[in-house]
Amino acid sequence: MTLDAFGGDPVFLALLLGALLLGGFVKGVVGIGLPLVTIPLLALKMPPAQAIAVMMLPIVASNLWQVATCGDVRVTARRFWPVTAVLIAATAVGTLVLVNIDAGSARTALGAIVIGVILLQTLVGGRVRVTERFERPAGLAAGAVAGVVGGMSNAFGPPLVIYLMALRLKPGDFLSATAFLFLAGGLPLYGGLILAGEFRQSEAILSLLACLPVAAGMALGGRVRGYLPEKQFRHAVTIVLIVVGLSLVLR
Repeated sequence: MTLDAFGGDPVFLALLLGALLLGGFVKGVVGIGLPLVTIPLLALKMPPAQAIAVMMLPIVASNLWQVATCGDVRVTARRFWPVTAVLIAATAVGTLVLVNIDAGSARTALGAIVIGVILLQTLVGGRVRVTERFERPAGLAAGAVAGVVGGMSNAFGPPLVIYLMALRLKPGDFLSATAFLFLAGGLPLYGGLILAGEFRQSEAILSLLACLPVAAGMALGGRVRGYLPEKQFRHAVTIVLIVVGLSLVLR
């Protein structure tokens, strides 16, 4: 796959570059949203599986950077290892049954759930929270739902983000946990794409090139995040989740 695969359209290439920058910026500010900004545009010119493959390196690299720079990865791993284990297993199951499940219906249902939960949290003034007593069972449930649906639709983020928001984590801990869990959830999915032959040399080259604008966007987003108070940070995450939910419903 070369630039000819994009039809030599400079306008589209400019829009693609803008999407990668915007996706990186959103990721830098709130820690989520990179694939949902970029993959739909890539899918305009290539099959969805290839679009996911092209974004593989930027997504993995951005999450590794986020884990390394936001919070203590050892603390995150100790706290969320049960969620991680369930998430990996459930994602593998979802990936295995992908051929027999209507992924579009799964995306629509997940989007509706995300929007409903966020609206509920907004209506009650953000007082919905998971206490320490219920942290583990709630996390296991979130990991199971996120994994199964994510394996079918590559959209395992929203249930995990809603769960982590309900824990009232500090921004740095929230960013570390989301990146850690996103990495874990992506392992079975990306492994399946590689085994299926969707990550060839051409996808690898494009994926490597895509890291540059994504990194630039993340750097800018990280600077903006430093000026956001915790309350505004949570509002920003809520807005991104609503957009994610709408995009899942409308896709």
